[in-house]
Amino acid sequence: MGLCMFIFPTIVVGQHITLSKSFAKITGTSLSVPSAVDSVIINFTGFANDVNVTTVSPFQVSIDGANFTDSLVLPLSMSGTNVLVFIRTLPNQNDETYRAEVRFKDGAFLLNDRIYLIGSSILPSQAITACTWNIKWFGSPTYCSCDTALSRMNATTILKELDADVIALQEIVSIPQLQKVTSSLGAKYSYVIADYGSQVQSSNSSGYQAAQKLAYIYNSQKLQKISDFGLLRSTYPALQGITSPYYYYASGRWPYGLKLKVLSTNEEFHFFNIHGKAFAGSAEHNRRVGGAIEMADELNATLPNSKIVITGDFNDLLEGAISTGFTVSPYDYMFKNNFKGITLPSLFPGQGSYVGSSSSLIDNYVVSDRAYYAYVPNSTIILKEVDLTTPNFKNTTSDHLPVLSSFWVSTTTNLNERSITKNNFTIVQPNKSLLIQGKENKVRKVTIHSLDGKLLFSKSYSSSEKIEEALHDIAKGVYVINIQAEDKVETQKWLRN
Repeated sequence: MGLCMFIFPTIVVGQHITLSKSFAKITGTSLSVPSAVDSVIINFTGFANDVNVTTVSPFQVSIDGANFTDSLVLPLSMSGTNVLVFIRTLPNQNDETYRAEVRFKDGAFLLNDRIYLIGSSILPSQAITACTWNIKWFGSPTYCSCDTALSRMNATTILKELDADVIALQEIVSIPQLQKVTSSLGAKYSYVIADYGSQVQSSNSSGYQAAQKLAYIYNSQKLQKISDFGLLRSTYPALQGITSPYYYYASGRWPYGLKLKVLSTNEEFHFFNIHGKAFAGSAEHNRRVGGAIEMADELNATLPNSKIVITGDFNDLLEGAISTGFTVSPYDYMFKNNFKGITLPSLFPGQGSYVGSSSSLIDNYVVSDRAYYAYVPNSTIILKEVDLTTPNFKNTTSDHLPVLSSFWVSTTTNLNERSITKNNFTIVQPNKSLLIQGKENKVRKVTIHSLDGKLLFSKSYSSSEKIEEALHDIAKGVYVINIQAEDKVETQKWLRN
């Protein structure tokens, strides 16, 4: 009988990697232009071989900050020393958002350690990045059941890395803690906080300090605050019954409005930060329905043709509902009355914003037609990375994930300066009608806007490979077409001959 010999790879039990950070958001850039460089300090011990460091395009790594590629080797001789590794992106498409990881190998053995990466080909000078985040009774040791100093430190670390331009926060209790976070983010940031909360309609009320409050942190070097206010607040105290806005919005937790002007373009955005009525009972569902109706009607009446971004903790889905016995979203009325949902569960399968649930996408973005036109397609990210990289995130920091979305600061400028065709659809004009042909994707919805943002056409389809519309009422000129597929939104410029 012959002798069989099995050779097993050597695995060193004592392998250890220390990282200065395990999550990095790389600054946005444009097509074929290297991004600004980020860096991570790596210290490794107990390895039997050189350390192979790998990532995937468009992310690149470097040991010297000059020569970048998708992999590099840290010689065993560097073991036990602090090694500075540089990270950047080199995008091959415009207007995309990217996710990847940096992984480590000891020879052929892949370690569990990793650096989570996000990046984009969206220039910060051409867009504003919004973030919504419910930070779970922030600053209240009694109700968050956490170390509030640790919670503040974790929130600061996360928000610094995200580097968003306008941050809508929910469940802020301690104003001094919010002030410390804002100060830690740097001199460019300012904050505003609502002077009301549930059952508390004045900052002078005895319950104000302990109440959950809505707040914003914003980049005051990029955005100018015009005004802030509670939407529908003027209906109180005249209306207080079970069919009143006061009742619908958790006894006076009004949508918190913030009007901002982009300093570089003078474009104005109206943000509304909401914290919808919680829980899954039928009564709570109906309160969210009533709140959505009141909000949509008020905004359509008072801010027609405005760029409106509604974000926050909706406490429900934009498709379907969390409450048993309901199949339609409580926010459905808005979508039938000049608003569009960005964070539709069908566009983010298997992704939830409530920690521990892949089906609870309850931290959302809903926008007016004009803001939808400014929305950067596919820019929304539900940041699971913060849960994966913050120890015991749900108990120390929050049970909600931050959600990011980006909006062009000047849509006309960006139409002229960038190519916005993604090549998933072909647009042709047989006999002066509009024909859209999908390549690998089917058309679900088409909207057409003029260059000044006016909505000219909107129609939904039952997932068609090809659609054709006469559009006789649209004059010759240049227009922007948004084409929604099953899992993405594509924007193209259309010349009507």
